Amino acid sequence: MSNDNTKSYLQTRVFDLMKITPEQNKVKVTVEDAEGTDRTVTMDIFSSDDKDNIDILVYTIDRKLIIYDHPDANPEHPNINNNRDRYFKIKRLKEPKGDMKYMMPKGVGTYPFFAPGLVEKYEKAEQIKTLVLTEGYFKAFTASIHGWDIVGLSSITHYADTKTKAIHPDIAKIILKCKVENVVMLYDGDCLNISTKALEAGEDLAKRPNSFLSSMLKVRELLTDYDVKIYFAHVLSENINNAPKGLDDVLIECAGKEKEILEDMLMLGTPGQYFYRLNVSSFQKKLQPYFNLKNADQFYSAWGDIIKDREFSYFGTRYKADTKTGKLIKTVPKEAKNFMRVGDDYYELVEVPTIYEDTETKLFKRAKSTIKDDFGVDIFKNIPKYKAFTNMPSHTNFQQVINNCYNKYAPFTHEVQEGDWSTTKYFLEHIFGEQYEFGLDYIQILYQYPTQVLPILCLVSKENKTGKTTFLDFLKIIFGENACKVGNAELSNEFNAYTATRLIVGVDETFLEKKTTIEKIKMLSTSNRVAMQRKGVDHEEMWHFAKYILVSNNEDNFIYASDEDVRYWVRKVPVIQKEVPDILSTLHTEVPAFLFFLNNRKISVKKTGRAWFEPKLLETEALRRLRIASKPTIEKEITEMLRGMFSAFAVPEIRMTTDDIKERINKKNIENSYINHIVTDNMSVKKSDKVVRYKIPAWVINPLDTEEYIKGDESKKPGRPFIFEVEKFLSPEEIKNLSIEKPDQQKDVDPGEKQGDLPF
Repeated sequence: MSNDNTKSYLQTRVFDLMKITPEQNKVKVTVEDAEGTDRTVTMDIFSSDDKDNIDILVYTIDRKLIIYDHPDANPEHPNINNNRDRYFKIKRLKEPKGDMKYMMPKGVGTYPFFAPGLVEKYEKAEQIKTLVLTEGYFKAFTASIHGWDIVGLSSITHYADTKTKAIHPDIAKIILKCKVENVVMLYDGDCLNISTKALEAGEDLAKRPNSFLSSMLKVRELLTDYDVKIYFAHVLSENINNAPKGLDDVLIECAGKEKEILEDMLMLGTPGQYFYRLNVSSFQKKLQPYFNLKNADQFYSAWGDIIKDREFSYFGTRYKADTKTGKLIKTVPKEAKNFMRVGDDYYELVEVPTIYEDTETKLFKRAKSTIKDDFGVDIFKNIPKYKAFTNMPSHTNFQQVINNCYNKYAPFTHEVQEGDWSTTKYFLEHIFGEQYEFGLDYIQILYQYPTQVLPILCLVSKENKTGKTTFLDFLKIIFGENACKVGNAELSNEFNAYTATRLIVGVDETFLEKKTTIEKIKMLSTSNRVAMQRKGVDHEEMWHFAKYILVSNNEDNFIYASDEDVRYWVRKVPVIQKEVPDILSTLHTEVPAFLFFLNNRKISVKKTGRAWFEPKLLETEALRRLRIASKPTIEKEITEMLRGMFSAFAVPEIRMTTDDIKERINKKNIENSYINHIVTDNMSVKKSDKVVRYKIPAWVINPLDTEEYIKGDESKKPGRPFIFEVEKFLSPEEIKNLSIEKPDQQKDVDPGEKQGDLPF
């Protein structure tokens, strides 16, 4: 509430408008206590949250609270929220966000609402002759207190169990236990109407009424195996003062006539004053024409007064009424909108099903003769034509056509919505560990700045069940057709049309030996132009913004990386501690909420380089091991020898000539020129610029105890030694632990000077 003198939204919406008493707002539910025993508690059905929204408590027909994990619970990182369960509630927003009036927990499923009166009848196994299903918890509660046997649904499509896809089990329980004879699916009074917004936007006008028709047909299908008659019904708004749409609005508008309204509903075999009814068990075929969806002519006949002479879309085909004859003329057949000509070639957009019960739009090349055979020559005049392809990624301001060029980047289909993304958080914390915030930055940059260059992310681990490949699948869920997975062979292939316009190219089971392929990835990861090569087709230069993600079970040798390679971000991923069943489906469900989080998050690091991140921020032990493994054998031996000496003697620098090195790694037969090449070119170590006298740290015999070795120096004759500095071989932490301090700049001493003048 804004102040003490303002009524809460709960008070005005529930108690004042719906005329519900505080006593009617109570329900007895069962909850399991710490000992595992069910106990009965009394709770409010409608309550206020801290933002003055209304929370609606949802429970099963058996009075059990629906409990789910707190969104901030994290099995890998124990916190207080791990022991805090949440009760399932639907939130009615005081201030709707666009078209969104209600919010419900994500990834928990959908549940019907049962008012206390219906629960009591179920418990007593009282016969319910007619059970009504309707969209809306407020509607169901309001009708229930006036004697209706009614179930509230959270959506016209939320009548089934999210896992089994059968009618919701609690609804089935009521039908069976209470010997229900009739099931009525009751819709609002505007269920037949078209959307004027869709008309103005040029969208398909059949979509809205068809969603209600499809909902009714699906309910009929799911109830076919039950011994009930199934009815379609909707409010006859035009017969009632002020044309109320929903059942709760009807009861409020017609206060004092509640009994009459209920009786009108129950008279299923006769025409009603308040409700239209149709027995779809027997007369299913009447539904389609009743919704004015039999054909385009019937549809226009019903809605022509609104559409008038404007062009409109009906099930994908565009029509316009002839002003003289009144007959409909096809302006663009629905088949034509799926085709396009780019340059001299034809393509078709095809909706391809995915495992997530939705579709992806893919572009396939088609021969002109095939299109002609299927649809005739007239279709070609309606097929849109473009000059060329382009590739311009955007997830916030996408344009399909730019300067008459067709954008090959696929539209971003997700709707952003506040909600739970706890499984996504758990998964990303597992993948990125101590670099979790950088991981969020990486995905956020992909989403908000898709043209930005990013490091080559490498996820490695010898173990299975780490989530490496699942991460690629997760990005594919978010970015759809703009992400792809390839193997080593495809990466080496000269034909790159499959990957050229993608945002993400994931390479699974990476093991790249060819230097040309490695250099190709490094080049493509920073280049914004690429020559797209297709078999039998001339090369075509295209904008290119791909980010490469390498996944491998080979931790140390999946790719070559020198000390100068700063493009790689290598993370060793551990085995996941707690497996989440069907994790990809859950991640898919949480995408809208995850995007909402990213939209309200600030990137944790400022852009400091071409690939955004300062390379030192992404230095990991896994990258260090990869660099070491990439070195020639001699370089590895020299490095390990020096690491051992620095660790043993805790000195800031070590000086050795080429012969000294050969002696200590026991490689006396190797040419000096090769050792010099490795040390100078690969290790970037310089020689003293003049001949000096130097010493090498060594274990020497203790003059006081000939059986004991102590730290000392091995004297050497004059030479031009390489100067190896500890910072190149030990990490800052290792140097700190050894208490190595960098001395003042050591002066090289000419061997002609007196021994006493030497610095050691």
